[in-house]
Amino acid sequence: MEGVLSLSEEIGGAICGDFPSLKLGRSVKYHSTIERDLLYILEYEAEVERYQEQPFTIQGMLGDGKHRYTPDYAIWTTGERLLVECKPANKQMNQHSLQQQALGEDWCQRNGWRYQFVTDEDLRRGHRLDNLKLLWRYSRLYLPPSQLFYLNEIAASGTNIGDLATQVGGMPGVLSLIFHHYIYTDLSQELTAQSRIWRQEKRLDGTC
Repeated sequence: MEGVLSLSEEIGGAICGDFPSLKLGRSVKYHSTIERDLLYILEYEAEVERYQEQPFTIQGMLGDGKHRYTPDYAIWTTGERLLVECKPANKQMNQHSLQQQALGEDWCQRNGWRYQFVTDEDLRRGHRLDNLKLLWRYSRLYLPPSQLFYLNEIAASGTNIGDLATQVGGMPGVLSLIFHHYIYTDLSQELTAQSRIWRQEKRLDGTC
């Protein structure tokens, strides 16, 4: 079903599945809950232009010989390119992770990229991820242009999520507009009906 995560395997806490990416227009394979949770952020962040799961394999020499390593994601943003490895925080400093980091950082330094570990603690700290998961549920909601202009006009005067939802007939449209950056709220705080919103910094034709 479109917009619903498909879980194909769950073994020992490791979950494999398909994420229905709006940004890429295809399903993205993930192999852990950390990889999956990062996708919510990549889909929301406007500066992320595209990304690729398991993009390529790096080969390099370490102290005990030749090693191969496939990063979890390559990410292209408006300002840089990143190779990302998703790890539980309690495994970030084990030998295998350090080998991956050494190979990844060496490749990035030689090719003008940046290497980054992303952990479960990084992603799940505070309210941001839970808020993005809520917004994602309404990311495919269609809103006619006339309603978009109406919502934006109201939001320009300053209000909260609950008041705006009451005026336009429901919460889903407001949450969809937040996901698509037409209106904004503080995602570091738990979203409630009292959460303040403000007008978009992006025009309805998709430009800034």
